[in-house]
Amino acid sequence: MKYFNNNTMSVSTRADNIPQKAWRTNLNSETLEMKERPHDLRFENVNMILSGQRITTSCAFKYAKLHANSLPVTDGMIVCLVPTDEVTTEFTAHGTPNLIFGVAIGTVRPGYYAWFQVMGFHPAVKTNGDDDISIGDIIIAADHGVCNSISSGTNINYKPIGVAIDSDNDIANTVPVNIQLLN
Repeated sequence: MKYFNNNTMSVSTRADNIPQKAWRTNLNSETLEMKERPHDLRFENVNMILSGQRITTSCAFKYAKLHANSLPVTDGMIVCLVPTDEVTTEFTAHGTPNLIFGVAIGTVRPGYYAWFQVMGFHPAVKTNGDDDISIGDIIIAADHGVCNSISSGTNINYKPIGVAIDSDNDIANTVPVNIQLLN
C-alpha cells in the first residue's frame, strides 16, 4: 500500500494488541457512496520508510465528503469546512482558512468521501511556492489547498495547521509538518 508521497505504509494493532475498529474503507481510498459517518475520527499507527529509515508514528484521520464544486485534491493538499459540512480547497470561494479540516492523504475527486489527516507527521504538505518556510515555523492555510507559514513566535490570526519540522522543499513545493488539528 502506498502512503504519503510514495513512502510505504502499513497499519498495525495498538501496542497492547487490542484490535482496532473494523473500518469499511481504506485510508487511501475514495468512495462515491458514504461508507463511514462524516467526521468519524480514526487513529492509526503508521509505519513509514523515510530517508531509508523505518519509523512508526501515531496519526489521526477524519472522514468527509469533498464538496462537488471543489477542485480535486491530491496528497498533501489542505481542505476546510463549508456550511454544508463538506470540505473544499477553495477557501475564498466556499470557506475560510480558519475552518481547516485536515490534509489529504491521497487523491480525492469532488463529490467523493475520503479520510483526511488531522494529527501526526505528514512528510509533504503542499506549499504556496514562496520557498520561505523554515523549521519551527507555524503552518497556516493559503488558498487553493496549499499552506504558507508564520515565523515561530509571531502572533497569528489564523488557525495553525501544525509546525514545520524541516525547511520546505523548493523543487517539490512541499514541507514536512507535524499536523495538530485535533481540538
